[in-house]
Amino acid sequence: MTEKKYEPTNEDIEDVTMVKEGVVELRCSTDCLNDICTWKKNILYKGDEKAYDFTLCHPIMTKKEAELESSRCLRCFNAPCETSCPIGIPVNRFIHAISCGNPFGAAEALYNRNPLSMSCGFVCTTSIQCTGSCNLAKTSQGPIKIKDLQVFACNQLMKMNIPQIVSPEIQKLAKGKPFDTKIAFVGAGPASLSCASFLARLGYKDLTILERNSKAGGVISYEVPQFRLPYHCTKFDVKMVKDLGVKFEFNKSLGEDYTFKSLKEKDGYEVVFAGVGKAVPYVHPIFKDAPKEVTNSQVFLRSLAYGSKKGLNGKKQLSPLPELDGHVVVIGAGDSAIDCALGAFRCGAKRVTIVLRRGINDMRCAEEEFELARSERCELIGFSLPKRIIVENDKLKALEVVTTLKGWDGNYVPDEKQIRQIPCDHLITAFGYRVEKQPLSELDIDKNNLIKINNKTGQTETFDWVFAGGDCIGSSTVVAAANDGKVAAAGIHKMLLAKNKIENIPKSVEFPPFTTPVSDVDISTEFAGLRFENPFGLASGPGTENYGMLKRAFQMGWGWAVTKTCSYDEDFIPNVTPRIANCSGKNSYLNIELNADRSYKYWLKAIKRLKQEFPKKVVIASIHCKQGTDVWVKLAKEFIAAGPDGLQLNFACPNLNAGQSSEKEQENFKSYGDQVGKVVKAIREFSDIPLFPKLPFQIPHGELEDVVMEALNNGATGVSAINSFSGLASVHSDSKPFPNVSDKYQSAYGGISGTQIKSIAMKAVSMIKKTAPDLYVLGCGGMKDAKTAIEMIHLGSSVVQLCSAVMTYGYPIIYELCSGLKYHLYSSAREDLSKWDGQFFVPSIENKTSFNIEPKMGKWLINQRKEKKESLSRENLLIVDESEYYENTNEIVVKEVPKLHEIVGKTLKYLIGFGDLSKEEKLYSKIDLDSCVRCLRCYQSCHDSAAQAIDFDPETNTPKINLNKCIGCMLCVSVCPTECIQLVKEKY
Repeated sequence: MTEKKYEPTNEDIEDVTMVKEGVVELRCSTDCLNDICTWKKNILYKGDEKAYDFTLCHPIMTKKEAELESSRCLRCFNAPCETSCPIGIPVNRFIHAISCGNPFGAAEALYNRNPLSMSCGFVCTTSIQCTGSCNLAKTSQGPIKIKDLQVFACNQLMKMNIPQIVSPEIQKLAKGKPFDTKIAFVGAGPASLSCASFLARLGYKDLTILERNSKAGGVISYEVPQFRLPYHCTKFDVKMVKDLGVKFEFNKSLGEDYTFKSLKEKDGYEVVFAGVGKAVPYVHPIFKDAPKEVTNSQVFLRSLAYGSKKGLNGKKQLSPLPELDGHVVVIGAGDSAIDCALGAFRCGAKRVTIVLRRGINDMRCAEEEFELARSERCELIGFSLPKRIIVENDKLKALEVVTTLKGWDGNYVPDEKQIRQIPCDHLITAFGYRVEKQPLSELDIDKNNLIKINNKTGQTETFDWVFAGGDCIGSSTVVAAANDGKVAAAGIHKMLLAKNKIENIPKSVEFPPFTTPVSDVDISTEFAGLRFENPFGLASGPGTENYGMLKRAFQMGWGWAVTKTCSYDEDFIPNVTPRIANCSGKNSYLNIELNADRSYKYWLKAIKRLKQEFPKKVVIASIHCKQGTDVWVKLAKEFIAAGPDGLQLNFACPNLNAGQSSEKEQENFKSYGDQVGKVVKAIREFSDIPLFPKLPFQIPHGELEDVVMEALNNGATGVSAINSFSGLASVHSDSKPFPNVSDKYQSAYGGISGTQIKSIAMKAVSMIKKTAPDLYVLGCGGMKDAKTAIEMIHLGSSVVQLCSAVMTYGYPIIYELCSGLKYHLYSSAREDLSKWDGQFFVPSIENKTSFNIEPKMGKWLINQRKEKKESLSRENLLIVDESEYYENTNEIVVKEVPKLHEIVGKTLKYLIGFGDLSKEEKLYSKIDLDSCVRCLRCYQSCHDSAAQAIDFDPETNTPKINLNKCIGCMLCVSVCPTECIQLVKEKY
C-alpha cells in the first residue's frame, strides 16, 4: 500500500529555518563552566567506583574504531615496529588487513608468527617494543595503537569459531621418524604452549604438556587479572594449541611427580622442554610472620583470579574474592604492583596507594600500566623504602618507611633521618618472583637460578635432549616467552633431524603457516585454456615495468600479470617527468605516462624467461601500435613466438595517441569499434591464443556495448576493462596545473586510476558481462583489497587486476587479497557466517526497543556509574565471558565451498533499470542510541540535504527520528561515523 505523501506545513517550514546558524551568543564564564561539566565525557573513574567490576579496563575496539586507527598506519617498509617485536609480528601486514575490512587475514598473519597472539595483544608492553618504535610516535598523532588492533583482530577470529589445523601437506609428509618422537613440555605457560604449537605445525604428533595446576596458561591465567586479560581469551589461545592435537596432563608437578631424568628413562620421552615459571615470590624479612592483612602479590592475584575467572578453580562457582576495605598499600614498582593496586579497588578498597623505593619516574612498570593506575586514581608515593610494619592488637595499622635519596650515579640510598608512617588497613607486597631452585637441580643454573642454555637453540648445557624457555631462562614478558618456545621448537626439530640422520638439514627452520579450513579453500579458476592459481593479477603499469619486478611478484604469490604495454621502436615516445601524481587521497593517481621504457625486444626475452621460471603463472603480453592492422599482426606474431599465455591489445590508454595531432585523434576515435574488431579478427586468423582487447569506459563517438560486441564477434576471448579515466589531478593556487612539465609549467589530460574510478569500473564490468555473457572479463579499476575484488567478481569479472593499490602498498597486498577471498568462499558455506556482513556480525536493531537514552557524559555518566556500583557486590560481579563463541558443542557444519567461477556475475540478476525499481516499499531510519555518540551529523545532513526528519534534545544532543517525515533516503546512515543507524521496514 502506498503511503500518503507528506506535505509540510508552514510551521514545519518555520522550524527548519530556525536551525542554529552558528552564531554564538554572549554568556558569562560561569555558565560556560557549567556547560563544560554537562558535556564532559573523559571523567576519570574514582577507584572505588570499580568495586566488583571486572569488565575490561580498556575496551576492545569497535569495527569503525579499528578501521580508522589502522588507516593511519604508514605501511613502512622495513618497519621498526616489526623489528622491535621479539617474535617478529608482521605489523604492517596485519594492520593493512584490518584497514581492508579483513580481520581474519589480520589474525592469520598474527598467529603465523605468534600462537599466543590474543593474550599478547592484551598484556604486551608495546610502549617498550613495537609501539615505542612506531614512526608516528613523535608526531602529534601519536603511535599506532598496535596492541588494540591486535586484540580486535584476534577477537574477531574467536567469534568466527574457525579451528586451527595441521596443514594437510604436512600431514602427508610428516610420517615416521622424527615426527613420532615423544616430546614433553614442563609447564603449560606461554613458552611451552608456543613450543608445542610450532612443533605440531611441523608435523610432530606425540606432544604432551605437563602442568602443576588444573588449568593451562601459566601466569596469564593465574596472575594476570580478568579486567586486563579475560580468561575466555586465554582459553581461546589454549584451544588453538589443542586443535593441533597437543595433549595436556594437569596436576603434575616437576620435582614431586617426576624429574627430567624420569621423563626420559621411565616415561619414554626423547625430548623435554622446560617452560617452568617463576613460582616463588620474594618476601622481605620485615613481612615474615605478619598479620593476615599483609599478603604478597602471588597470593592476592591468584585469589583475585579464582574469584573472577569462571572455571579457573575447576568449579562451576567462583571462589570468594579477597576481602579488602579502607586503605590498601601496595609496595612495588612493576606491572604486578599495578595489577595488585587495580585489583584492590575491585575487591572493595576505598583508597589504594602504591609505595616504591625509587622515584616515580623510575618505575619499572610499562607506560600503559602506569597510565591505568593514574586513570583509576591510585596514589603514588616514591622515594620510600619499607622499614617495618606497625601492628596493634594483631592488626595492621601502618607501614613505616624511610626516605631514599637518589645519587648522581642513579643509585638510591636510605636517609635514616627521614622516617614516616603510612596508615593502612591492608598491605600487598609485589617484589617480583624467582624460579624455584629444587625442581631444576638436575640442570646447570646460574646465580639467579636461571637455566643455562644455548641462546640460538634453547638447548640446555646439561642435557642435549632438554630445552628451555620463558621465565626459567630470564624472559620477563609473555611475547619473549612465546619467542623462546619458537626458538626451542626450531632447535628441537634440527636436533631430531640430525639424530635420525635426515639429509639436507636446513640452516634455519621455516615453520608452516597458521592453517585453518579457510587455508585449504581453492581460489584457482580456469577459462579459455588458462589456469590461474588465484584470480589476482598485476595490471599493465608501473608495477610490471620489467622482468625483475614480475619475478618478485610471482615469488610473493601473484597468480598472473600483464606486462607493461610495448610497441615497435618507431612508435616509441620518451616519457616526461614528472608523470605520476597523487589524485585527491589514498590509492588514487593521475598519470601522464606512456608505454614501457624498454624495447619490445627486451620484452620478448623477458616473457620467455618468465615462462621458463614460472610455468604455472599466467603471463599476458600487452602490445600497442599506431599503424594499421598489418603492423598489429606483425607485432602480435613476434610476441606470440615468445610464448605468453595471452595477448592484451591496448586500445585504451588516455595517453595512447600522444604525439599525434588532435585531428588525428578524432580520426582514430571515429573508427574505434571497427579498429578493435579488425585487429582482433586479423590476429585470430593465424592464432588461437587468447586475445583481450583493453577498453576504456569513455568511448568517443560510440558506446561501450557496441565495441564489446565487435570484439566478441571477431574472435576476442575476453576484454580487459577498464583502463584509467581521462582527467586532471589538481590546479595549484597560482593557477598552474599539477603535475606540470618543464619550466613552462605545462600539463596534459592524463589517466586517473585507483579508488576514484572504482564505481565507473564496476558499472563498466557489469555492462560488459550483461552485454556479452560468454565474454571473459579481466576486471580492472579501483580495486585495493579482497572486499573490492570480490565486488568486481560478483559483477562479472572472471579474474581481477590491480595497479594503483600496488603502487600504494606494494606486492605484499597479495596476502590480504588471497586470505580475504578464501574467507569469503568459506563463510558462504557456513550457515552462521553467511549471515554476517562480510567479516562482521552486525545485529539488527529492527526489533530492539530498549535503548539507553541517557548519554555517557556529565551528570548522566556520573549517575550511571553510581547505579552500576550500587548494583554490584561480592556475590554479584560484573564479568564478561564470551567462551560460547568457540565452546559451542554443536559441530561446525560446512557445506560445499563454492568454486570461484560459481560466484562470477552473481550480482547481475539484481541490477535492473531505474524505472523497474519498486516504488511501494517504504523504509525508516532507526538509531541505536546505545552506540550513538551524539555528534548530530545525521541531524545536520538531514536538515540541510534531506527531509528534515531528525530532531534532537538540546540538553543531551540525543537525536530522534520523526517517522512522519522520514523518507528512507539513507543519507543519515551514510554520514553516521559510528554506523549506529539502520533502515527498518516497520514504523516503531
